[in-house]
Amino acid sequence: MQWILIPVILTAAFISGLSGFGYGIIAMAVLPLFIGLLAANVVVSMSGLLMFILLTVPLRKDIQWRALLYLSIGMAAGVPIGVYGLVALNENLLLLLLGLIILFYVLYSSFLSQRWHLKLNLRYAFPAGFLGGLIAGALSSGGPPVIIFCSAMGWNKRQFKATIQSFLILVIVYKLVLFVITGVITRELWVMSLLYSPIAIGATLVGMMVFKYLRDRTFRWIVLGVLFVMAVILIGKSLGVMPAVWAGEN
Repeated sequence: MQWILIPVILTAAFISGLSGFGYGIIAMAVLPLFIGLLAANVVVSMSGLLMFILLTVPLRKDIQWRALLYLSIGMAAGVPIGVYGLVALNENLLLLLLGLIILFYVLYSSFLSQRWHLKLNLRYAFPAGFLGGLIAGALSSGGPPVIIFCSAMGWNKRQFKATIQSFLILVIVYKLVLFVITGVITRELWVMSLLYSPIAIGATLVGMMVFKYLRDRTFRWIVLGVLFVMAVILIGKSLGVMPAVWAGEN
């Protein structure tokens, strides 16, 4: 079922090129159903590394370095726990957790982000980074806690994107080091990840070019609708109510 990686990675990378984030959430909403949670985590991490570097370079002057430092300290504590959970915990439990995380993010973005105006300061960077690292280590989808934190800091769009993307780069590098140390990454996963990285980069470039022509509101609701469907599928798979053919187990 490895052919499914191509359209999924294309879509996730394209959307990430448009918005600056979302690659891990979207890709991890689908790939675990076809290649398993562990393989999906490795492929998404490795293919996303060069992609996020590409997105961050033009915004490097807008990185909020102090906040990034605090986020990184929290992330450094959270990622090893998440990687251990990826190896030690039941896959259905992790799939359920991922589905619930995505569902929470959709509900927050749809109903709360415009009405519930959080106002945070740097003291919340550590717990946000810890939660982001914890989720990223296990599920490669650690963006939501950090996205919520950064959106509540009152930064402009460039500062917001630059800081989130820098955080995701550090998460991926740290996690890949732990993957190598623990022997999680096999030769097959290395090859698979390197093979699909150019696809992610190409789709990201296209997304960056198309962004200025797309209405923000239309794009936002399309992404949230897709994520909602994926969350339902993941939760159904984890609870054993998903038909086998949907789950990619045929």
